[in-house]
Amino acid sequence: MSHLKKPKEYYSIDRKDVLEMIPADSNNILDIGCGEGRLGRDLEQRGAKNLVGVERCPKAAKKAKKVFNRVLVGDIETMRFPFKRNYFDCIICADVLEHLIDPVSLLVKLKDHLKKEGCLIASIPNVQHYTVSFRLLWGQWDYRSSGILDETHLRFFTLKTIKDLFFRSGFLIVKIKRNYLVSKWAKVLTLNLIRLFKGFSTYQYRIVAKKR
Repeated sequence: MSHLKKPKEYYSIDRKDVLEMIPADSNNILDIGCGEGRLGRDLEQRGAKNLVGVERCPKAAKKAKKVFNRVLVGDIETMRFPFKRNYFDCIICADVLEHLIDPVSLLVKLKDHLKKEGCLIASIPNVQHYTVSFRLLWGQWDYRSSGILDETHLRFFTLKTIKDLFFRSGFLIVKIKRNYLVSKWAKVLTLNLIRLFKGFSTYQYRIVAKKR
């Protein structure tokens, strides 16, 4: 997959929503798709001692090296890990799994490097969101430089298929949180429907999973 042109802020987005999912006592942390290291900086300030990042964009990885103890540059799906089994307290896949050819195989691979009581944190866009569903009614599926229909996304998920993904990979989901994104007009017209049909107003799911 080539590096298509991305918005300037693509590799430096603030992910406080992901940070809150990570156990405070996690020290050995692997952040896949670490970008320029924004989340890593927050983890460092919180007290994490050993931060390892993986990033396929060389420019972003160069900046991340100022924060992380170690940054591996390359494709996570083909990369060989120089780490022992049961090594990491926490592994982060924030907006990563949808970019992969075979996310199940990667999760199985990552599971071997996660401690018995460790956890895997993921954030995954929801293709059921109303901005996508409504456009499909008119036959529209327009890729963009970022967002749910990011032009570099290879996989698309709903909550049901997210659960299936983790089950097939040998993980047990222990927590699910939602990031909502609803326009002002949608709030006015469909406030009660949004409460009823959460899947259509959920822009992104945040997952905490452990070895099953």
